[in-house]
Amino acid sequence: MTEPAIARRAYDGDEPTGVVGFTAMADGTKADYELLDRYERRYVGQLPNRLIETLDTLTGSLGGYKITRLEHSLQTATRARLACADVSWSSPR
Repeated sequence: MTEPAIARRAYDGDEPTGVVGFTAMADGTKADYELLDRYERRYVGQLPNRLIETLDTLTGSLGGYKITRLEHSLQTATRARLACADVSWSSPR
């Protein structure tokens, strides 16, 4: 194991910093998993922003079409919803 986890638990503002001391999950300490929990909570909290950023990339798509990929995606989703389509994900058999 490397340096003690307590020495690596720091914050940069609200952002956790540091890395865990284990290379195998079974060797993680309570402090290691508390650190990972901070990272996970921060990451999950930023999900709405990541989704908006991803959708925003669809507006600058390939030219030549009458609508953007974002507009196409929204139209497709709207039509599926209005048709009461099954939206559960399943892989093809």
